[in-house]
Order: sequence, then C-alpha cells, then structure tokens
Amino acid sequence: MSDGIKTKEHKGLYHLPSASSQVGGIVSFEPNRDPLEITITSPLPGSNFKTTSLSHLKFHYDAFQYPLLIPNGDIGYCHSMERLSKVRVRGLEPPEEDECDASTGPSTSSTYKRLSPCMFYSFLYMEREGVFNHITKCRRLFQQFVVDNYVKVESNRLSYLEMNQKRIRKERADILCLGSDKVADTGQRVVLPSTFIGSPRYMKERQQDALTYVTCYGSPDYFITFTMNPHWRELQVAMDDTGSAGIRSIGDRPDLISRVFKLKVDSLMHDLVSKQIFGRVKAHLYGVEWQKRGLPHVHILLWMNERVTAERVSRIISAEIPNKEAEPRLYDVVTRCMIHGPCKGYDESLLCCQKSKPTASTCGKGFPKTCRNDLMFGNNGYPQYKRRSIGEGGESFVTKVKGVKKVIDNSWVVPYSPYLCVKYDAHINVECSNSIKAIAYVTKYVNKGCDRVLFSKTTKDGTVNEIRNFQEARYINANEATWKIFGFDIYKSYPPVSSLDLHLEGENEVFYDENSSKGTVTAKAKQDTQLTAFFKLCAKSDEKFVSTLYYHQMPQHFCFDKAHSVWRERKGNTFSLGRIRAVSTKTVELFYLRLLLTHKAGPTSFEDLRTVEGVTYPSYREAVKALGLLSNEETWKTTILEIINHTNDRYRLRETYASMLVFSDLEDQSGIWEETKDLFASDFLHQNNLTEYNEEIYLDALDDIQKHVWNCGGGLITTYGLPASRGGEKTSNVIRREKSYNKEKLKK
Repeated sequence: MSDGIKTKEHKGLYHLPSASSQVGGIVSFEPNRDPLEITITSPLPGSNFKTTSLSHLKFHYDAFQYPLLIPNGDIGYCHSMERLSKVRVRGLEPPEEDECDASTGPSTSSTYKRLSPCMFYSFLYMEREGVFNHITKCRRLFQQFVVDNYVKVESNRLSYLEMNQKRIRKERADILCLGSDKVADTGQRVVLPSTFIGSPRYMKERQQDALTYVTCYGSPDYFITFTMNPHWRELQVAMDDTGSAGIRSIGDRPDLISRVFKLKVDSLMHDLVSKQIFGRVKAHLYGVEWQKRGLPHVHILLWMNERVTAERVSRIISAEIPNKEAEPRLYDVVTRCMIHGPCKGYDESLLCCQKSKPTASTCGKGFPKTCRNDLMFGNNGYPQYKRRSIGEGGESFVTKVKGVKKVIDNSWVVPYSPYLCVKYDAHINVECSNSIKAIAYVTKYVNKGCDRVLFSKTTKDGTVNEIRNFQEARYINANEATWKIFGFDIYKSYPPVSSLDLHLEGENEVFYDENSSKGTVTAKAKQDTQLTAFFKLCAKSDEKFVSTLYYHQMPQHFCFDKAHSVWRERKGNTFSLGRIRAVSTKTVELFYLRLLLTHKAGPTSFEDLRTVEGVTYPSYREAVKALGLLSNEETWKTTILEIINHTNDRYRLRETYASMLVFSDLEDQSGIWEETKDLFASDFLHQNNLTEYNEEIYLDALDDIQKHVWNCGGGLITTYGLPASRGGEKTSNVIRREKSYNKEKLKK
C-alpha cells in the first residue's frame, strides 16, 4: 500500500503479498455475468467452431477448466447436487434388530439434502488410505484449483445474498404503521449483513465483542501470536504418508497446511484454557489471519482470573537467549524462531525498517531493545522485560547477515514462553498487556479482517454495492481458501456476547419480506423488542433483583425468547455477556438514551428513563444533564488553552478542536470559538503578513476546521454553533480557491 493512501481501516489489509509460491485470486464481478464463466469452442466437424459460455454452476465446468486434474471428465460440482440421508420415521435412534420386520426391514425413509460446494470440494481434497489422490499432487495447479473453488463458494453465497435480499426490507416501526398500504414501496434494502463471515460488518461486530470483554474484565492480560512453522515434522510425515515426497515446497499442499495448523491451534488453546498453563482463564478470543507470504497465524487474547504480577510474568515470559548446554532444545528454537531481524544497523532493507529520515532508519517494532537486569512495566501497555547484556551474564550467538558474521544478543529476542516454544517448535510471541492503552490496537489488529486491494465501485445512481465491493476489493491465497472450504473457524471467543437492541420509542427497526401483507408487517412492527421487553419485565417483576439490573446485564441472568418476545430466566450454568449496540454522537437522542441505559438500573419505560428525582424531562439529553453526566463549557475552554500552551502548531490545534466538535457532549460551542478564535487563526495572520485580524482570516480558520470536521465524520460546523465557512461543499480549501478565479479577468 502506498504511504500516500489514507484509510480508516487497518493498513495491514492493503500490504502486497511477498510469497512467490502462493496463488491469489482477485474476483472480477460484472452485472449479469458469471465471475468464473469460461468460453468453449467446439472442434467438431460442421460446428463452424461455435463458441459456448459455460457457467461455474454446471457439473462439467471443472472438467473443462482443469483437464489435467480431471482427465476422465468426471462430474464436478453442480448446485443441484443432493446428499442422501436416511431418517427413521418412528424415532431418532437406530432400530434394534428385534424391531426389524424380516419382510420389510426397519421403518425408514430416504430424504435428500442439498450438497454444498464446501462439502464437495472437501471430499475431493481428502486423503484416503490406499487411494492415490493425484489432484493434491499437482503443485501450483492445485493451488489455483483451490483458489478457484473457494471463489466459486463465496460467489454462490454472495449471489444468493444479492439476489434474495431484494425481497428483504428494513424500516422503522413508526413509519411502517403510517406508511403506504403496499409493503413493497416501503423500507430499504439490506446489502451485506454481519451474518456473512468475514464481511466488514462481521469484523466490526467481533471488535465490539472484544471491547465488551474489556468493559467487564479490563484490559487483556496476555497477547499471544502463534505463527505456523513450515518445517514442522508433522507436515513432512503427512507429505510422505500421502505420496507427496516429491513436492519440494510445503506451500504446494495448502490442504495439509490448514489441517495441521488447525490441530496445532486447538492443542494450544487446550493448553491455555483447559490445562491452565498460565493460570485460570476467564475469557479468551482468537482470530486467524494469513501472512503476506501465505502462511497462517493466530492472535490470541487472554483475560486471567487472577491478577497478573511481575513475579508471574517473569516466570511465564522470557526475552533472553537460553544457555546452549543447559537447554539445547529451547536454545535451538529461540535462535531459529524468536530472533527479530536483525534489522537496524544490520539489514535495513527489511519491512520493519521505515525510512523516517533520508539518512536514518528505525525499526517499526522498536528493536534492538534496551538491555536491563529486571522487569519493569512501561507506559505503553507492554513491560520492559529482563534482558541481560553480554557483559552482565547474557547469552549470545553468531549469525550471518548478508554474508557477514554478526553477534546477536538479548536485545533482539522476541518475548516468548519457554514451555510453548519447546512444545510447538514455532514462533510464539507472548506479551503481557497490563494497560488499557494497548487494547485499542490489539482488538483492531486481532479483528482487522480480510486482505484487500484499495478501490471502490459505485452504480450509475451513485449507490455503493457492498457485496460487489467486498468481493472485488480483496485477494485470497490457497491456504486461506482451504481453511474456509474445510469450514474451520476464523474467530472464536468465550464467553459468548449478546448484542442488545437500541432504539427510540416506536422507532425500532423491522425486517420483513416485500411480499408480506400489510397486516403481517404491522403486527411485526408492534412486537416487543429486547428493550421494550426489558421495560415490561422491570415493571411487572416483584423481585428486587430485577430492579437492580442494568440493560447490558440482562443476558447474564436472562435469555430473550424471540418467538414470544419476552425475557426468560436462564436455567443451568449457561452464561452470556451483553453489549448495547454502539451509536454515533451525531444521533443525539439515541446516543443519550444509550448513556442513560448504562447509568440507570431497572427502568420501566422510556418515560421512566427520562425521569430524574421525580422530574420527567422532555429529552434524553436533558435527563443526562440532570444526572450530571455532561461536561460544561469551561472544561473544554480549559482543554483548548492547555493545548495552546503546549504547542505552536495551529493546524494540529484546529484538528483537535474539530474532534471536540464532533465527539464532545456540548450542545452549543460558539462560546469557545468567540473567545479563542484569534488563537485558531494566528498562523493565517502571519502567512498573509497582516497585523490585525479580519473576516477573511477567520474564514480561513473556519474552512480548515470544516475540513477536519468532515474527516472526523461530522457535518457542517454551523450545526455545532460556529459561523458558516466559505462553502458548504465537502471539498478542500485548495479546490475551493481554484474554483474562485475571476472569469472576466481571464477572458481579457
């Protein structure tokens, strides 16, 4: 990704792949055209070389597309394939021998279920004893076959969403009850929902789930990165057992990579959670990603039941080279897998070295680290581990960097767990995260999503097609394709998190089919939501316990029955955390409604939420203000003045002020502008060589603030109580100035 490209998403999504052996797939999707369609020319006499288009949904598509893999013309996948399933009529368990009638046999009936492409291609990739599977031995061609198969799988799923969601509509309940009698004329389309695994909304939901753990348990205690080792003995044994000994690169067997790494991840999570090698775990999550060189890795977050102390961290995590004589196996793994680079001063061509100055390079990971004799918790969320220098008893070894021998000491060691490194023989970075400052980066990094290329596509009417953008704007490799075809998890967490409805009174969202009748849709709009059912439970319940619960605590003790729209008390040991859907500050009343729900226990209605000390306020914002949850104007003025006292950069000052405009809880911020506008515009005064402020200088400052407000996702600055800028268009100052030339003067 170019450094000049700016995006709000994780920049790692747009890095180019570095592996020469992987096969990536970028989907090209055009309206009313099969993305995998091929053209066949008939060579038969009398056919005049007639061409025919063949869809990927046809059963002979694979044979024509890959004749070397399927030389006998075997049937490939077809969307109408079915699998036979025998279901007993009189019971679910298999019949006993004495129940079977000699003449008719057991009472069973044969039913058919649709065969998915994932099932079919998993069947093709499976190794069977005594059967030589030639498809998996075709190296690069097999990688291409795998990628095309997954593109076929994902294309089918996305096509289903695009074709069927034209019928699915979404609208507010109050509008439905007063709207048109024709249901098809109401609502808007749902495009790419969060239920589609890997979609932007899905990853956003997972990030919100991770932040729910932070709300309940604080910052995570351990952050673990487990990277696959392509030289694992299990991989070599599997290749020998399946007749793949002639294949030089393990990258040519993406099916084995996925299966072996899945087993390793399951084993690692069993060690961490069940065996409790670090202690008892009360919450955990992990997300699987694929490196730009194609190999998978997993990021794991752990929340421990006991408080993590410096003594415990020193016992679990090491950042030193072990003694070769005392611990030969650990020494071998650490020197092979746990050494960063070396980069700065050794090989500055590595990716971690970013050119910050023309004559200097810095390592983006902060290596080499400072050597020290004890552990100290730092201010950036990660501790400074014990790293003894060579002169104070630290170990070292000699390696070659670009043909030159270099001495590597403890300053280049990536923190690791000795037990995990010896057991799994891989790069396993274990970090102790003791600060809330690290969680924003960690959760975004763990849930950053699919690899993508950077472009957007709009339709003729200007609307963005989320499905086509998602499908076109990313690439996959063969290892990722096999992982998803096998149906392995890309995200897993515990305990489960329940997302709770949030809406204003009568404005809950209703999903319905456009072919439904008006009465059916109206009845659906009047059903209780999770929020209104919570109010009714608090109003009807005689137990004092319910009146002490906040809305986000409901899933811990109750579960929501969607069929009857009521909260029912949990039975057994089931458990779930709750989170209220996040909303923007631009939706003012909804934002303050959410704030009230997190500060007021046991509300019985929307009106009760707005009632503070017996007084019912007309808006949620006024109720929040009465509770003392809003900042006053003097606080923001003091903040601005403190920033001015610590920096002379007026551009950054205006950028910070724009963030305050968008995200603060002040209704009218005109007072701050009137009192400090000279300070906001002082650099424009000097640039124009003026000694007194005028209206043009203030307009320059307002234009710059308006630009930053748009970058923060806000609207016009007039909505925040500030004077209007020069133009209402969402363009930069340079463009507006270029458009404001004197046309009459140019004509002359």
